[in-house]
Amino acid sequence: MGRPHGVAVATPRMVIAVVATLITCLALLATQLEFDHRDPHETIHHNRPHPRHATPRPRPMRVKGENVLLKIQNKLVATTDAPYVCVSLDWWPDEKVDWSHHTWNASSVVALQEVRTELKRALASLHPVALRVGGTLQDLVAYDSEDRASPFDMSCPSSFRPAGDRAAFEGACVTLDLYDAIETLAYDTKTPLVFGLSGLHGRVREEGACPKCDSKNCDKCWTGRWSATSGGARSLLQRAAFHAKRGRGALAAVSLGNELCGQGGIAAHLSPAELAADFRRLRVEIDALFEGTRTSISSKGRPYVVGPDCQLPLERAYDFYSNFEKEANVDALAFHLYWLGAGKLWRPFKKKLFDKILGSAWPLGRGFYAFVNAYTKASRDTPLWITEAGGMYGSGGINVTSSFASAFWYLDELGESAKKSIQVHCRQALVGGHYGLTRRLGDRLVPRPDYFATKLWAAVMGPRVLSAQIRDPSIEDAYAPAPVADCRAYAHCHRTQIGDVSLVVLNGASRVARRVALPDEFASLSRLEYHMTAPLDVFDDRVLLNGVLLNTVDAELVPRRVAGGPLTLAPASYVVVVVEGAKFGPCLG
Repeated sequence: MGRPHGVAVATPRMVIAVVATLITCLALLATQLEFDHRDPHETIHHNRPHPRHATPRPRPMRVKGENVLLKIQNKLVATTDAPYVCVSLDWWPDEKVDWSHHTWNASSVVALQEVRTELKRALASLHPVALRVGGTLQDLVAYDSEDRASPFDMSCPSSFRPAGDRAAFEGACVTLDLYDAIETLAYDTKTPLVFGLSGLHGRVREEGACPKCDSKNCDKCWTGRWSATSGGARSLLQRAAFHAKRGRGALAAVSLGNELCGQGGIAAHLSPAELAADFRRLRVEIDALFEGTRTSISSKGRPYVVGPDCQLPLERAYDFYSNFEKEANVDALAFHLYWLGAGKLWRPFKKKLFDKILGSAWPLGRGFYAFVNAYTKASRDTPLWITEAGGMYGSGGINVTSSFASAFWYLDELGESAKKSIQVHCRQALVGGHYGLTRRLGDRLVPRPDYFATKLWAAVMGPRVLSAQIRDPSIEDAYAPAPVADCRAYAHCHRTQIGDVSLVVLNGASRVARRVALPDEFASLSRLEYHMTAPLDVFDDRVLLNGVLLNTVDAELVPRRVAGGPLTLAPASYVVVVVEGAKFGPCLG
């Protein structure tokens, strides 16, 4: 049968021609996309353009919220102690398990004495910071002395043993040589030491149900009262006083007990009145052994007495702390804050990272503001300290608090806490868990991204706090440009340079680069910029500074000097900035 007239038939030559044309078009499109692509490192770090970017096509339109304004009030809004930043060492042994993971491999206070040189390098590099030694197991630690009583009369030294209670371990005894080594480390690195004593010395654990707690996870009740001799605390304080009189003391603050508060207590469930009575006894010991009046965490004089180190549901925290403060004689009220909740939530957390860490959308963030605002409204004079903060409790979140992404909650919390006049903020932990700033690898400490966030904050952010906000000029409310939820800024007077201003700017937008217009008085001034990005994605456990990988605890942090103009941030990045020669009024006094 013949072909119908007017119907074309594709020949092999025609098919080849069509395919070749399509391939050519796709190649041209890919080339055009190649030219349109902008390397974020080029934009951020003002590098010399790659040849392929020599003549980029103009962008047809700007993304909403790309251009923003930085506003800084011309006044101080708060002050902190100096140093404000603090890091922790904990007691957890290798057997510690969280969410089916062993996360404390050779990272306890005791085991880390094997890498004392590395610890010294890390603390010296982080200077100025404070060092806290404490944690859940501090309440089960006895110190070598002759007058110890049951249940703290175990042989010394001895190790923690697994147990079936909430703390998961039975007590251990350490020699005073260990304390000497810790205080010597702090003294040699000019690091104020915050030491947590057991709050259970002198108490006896009862069998049977505990009437103070109606939870399924309640531990046993402890009766009696705290004693300085029953677990060796007096001997330890005497050793610290001896160091102070010789001019080699580093003990700046002492706390008593770790999360022993009420129904939510771990090893015990003590009332505000019981805790207050114990702290008064501790104060008597401190006053009898030490001399002088301390004016800051870094000055000389009697160590501060701080506590009670609770992690309470924040809607109940204010009443508990208010009742405790009425009876206790403390220099600072200390509490723990895990802004992101439990480490077991790491999987859903990773799916909605910035929704949870930015703003008061995170419930624990709202609780923090409510607690601090209520405390401030009551005009209470005792300073507030955060003595434990690791983002996610239970040793942190897997590949979350150990990753670059962790900086977005951590720096946000440092900034918000400073604005609320929190005097000291202790990061859990320097080593160990998924929230450790470093991890131990043989005889080395390998830094994680938040180690360098800590180092930068401690280096340039001084104790005088300013108020900074990021605004979107394209969205105006009745009074001013609207705030930008996923781009945050914090401003302090520089730590050492009078008149200079230090900034931390967080761009939490995962796909939007930001151009930040600085205040007019800063716009033309030269500045130092430390741009921090992840090599691959935000859950990478490595970090780049101005495009250079940081991989040792004493890595030098080299800034990029910029002559002026807008500040540019890549998506999902942050920058620390020092505005030189600002002569900003609040920072001149």
